Amino acid sequence: MTPAHTKKPPVPLLLSIQVGGIVAINVFAPSMPDIAQSLETTASAVQLTITVFLVGFAAGQLVYGPISDRFGRRSVLFGGMFLFLAANAACALASSIDWLLAARVVQGFGACCGSVLVRAIVRDLYGRDDAVRIMSYLAVGAGITAAISPSIGSALIVFGWRSNFWFLAVAAALPMLFVYLWLPETHPADRRLGGRGGSMAGAYGTLMRSPTFVGYGLLVGTVNAQFFAFIAAAPFVLIGVMGIPAEAFGILMLASTGGFLVGSLMVARLSRRMAPNQIISIGAVAVFLSIALLMVLALAGQFTVAAIMVPMFLQGVASGFVFPPAMAMGVGAYPRIAGTASGVLGVFQMGASALSSFIASLFVHETILPVATIMLVLSAIGLGAIFLIRRGTSDDDEGDAR
Repeated sequence: MTPAHTKKPPVPLLLSIQVGGIVAINVFAPSMPDIAQSLETTASAVQLTITVFLVGFAAGQLVYGPISDRFGRRSVLFGGMFLFLAANAACALASSIDWLLAARVVQGFGACCGSVLVRAIVRDLYGRDDAVRIMSYLAVGAGITAAISPSIGSALIVFGWRSNFWFLAVAAALPMLFVYLWLPETHPADRRLGGRGGSMAGAYGTLMRSPTFVGYGLLVGTVNAQFFAFIAAAPFVLIGVMGIPAEAFGILMLASTGGFLVGSLMVARLSRRMAPNQIISIGAVAVFLSIALLMVLALAGQFTVAAIMVPMFLQGVASGFVFPPAMAMGVGAYPRIAGTASGVLGVFQMGASALSSFIASLFVHETILPVATIMLVLSAIGLGAIFLIRRGTSDDDEGDAR
């Protein structure tokens, strides 16, 4: 139930809070080859900066969500945002790859607070069905941010790779001001964990015993992991092997992130006419088919920009059908522990992404085939998650009947 006294913040305010992690991943991707040269390290070591960021991001999910369920959203949000700002400065000052890797872990840990708490705030203020619509609009904004941030990174190359992190440090300060001025506490004391609300350990147990929740988590994780496997390999395939100029790399990434934007916007409109689980099922099948197309083209020796980016556009559209509603349904499953649910879903999301980007870093990417194989396996797992959700929903219905 929504607190009657709490004014709903505008969607752009919520978006400004959650996009830090998106920008932190995408804005520096075009400069990855330059980082390897500047710090005198290998391409694989630079690829690990994505993996360790995602590890920090995943670990933070387990901290911010439960703490916000117990102590409220606003103060916890401030702490995480400040940590993100400081870590960006540390990345900009890195003099070795080890320093950069350590700073990226902290950067990921700080960046995740916005994503975790925005999802919980949406569930605090909106019903479960309306949350699907709001999450879709936020995903559209996130898609736009993800689409333009590689282009920003490409433009900043002229100032050196460190300028990416100084840009992030400056940009991180703005949402902190917005939160201070316009975001009220959305999780009042009488709804928090502790006392009659139960324990944090009990909250985790409730979530992980639910097949439906685990199914949503697997969908969120596998869809996101596909993108991060691709982004770990794409700069080296497109720039290093195919000779695409670094300045054009960000434009090519619009195919994937722009597709996600289109799919999310479609879901925002469809959510009033179709059940969320129906939308998710359509999306999961479409994700698998789009990656199967990428795989077929790779096996056929079609090593062109179109053969890579057209399937990735279709995968992006399909992902827009899966990610926002699956996230909204998972967070909304248990309103009192929405923060914990958001955090656990984030662990699925970023934990799977960290693993997939690490696996991608083990391969020499002379063609798109290795990463296409990784993505196809992930999309098959996503199809299996649909059956897990259906089984859990059926069990819930039988329980209600009894």
